[in-house]
Amino acid sequence: MIDLVGGPALVEGDFYCHSNQLLTLKGAPVTVNGDMHIGNNPLMNLVGCPKLVKKDLYISDNILSLYSGDTDLIVKEDVYLINDYPANRNVRLPQQIIDNHAKIRIILKYQQYFEVWNENQSLNQENFDIFIDEINDGLL
Repeated sequence: MIDLVGGPALVEGDFYCHSNQLLTLKGAPVTVNGDMHIGNNPLMNLVGCPKLVKKDLYISDNILSLYSGDTDLIVKEDVYLINDYPANRNVRLPQQIIDNHAKIRIILKYQQYFEVWNENQSLNQENFDIFIDEINDGLL
């Protein structure tokens, strides 16, 4: 399975799609009323990720970016970066994201507004620094 096309639009509980060969989250539910587990997949970004996760989101730190396309993502509780994908994969979140892992829930919520990703999905360092300053000043 390389995508989630054909799956449900709404998941009332937790949604586990970890440990597959997902290349994209296309077809993922729009809303997950529990936890969302997408770790241990060769994903490059979060395009297609549910727009609303009412509990926790678990993703591998071996992902290129948190870029989610033209939408921001709302995670009600927390986002966890897990190291569960083979270390030989030469993809990893930018160190600035990893250093600010406690703020990922807020980053996902406002990343479009602050334009933290360049067109090639690389981190826009200047905008990201401004964004982190705003978060540190109390942006929720």
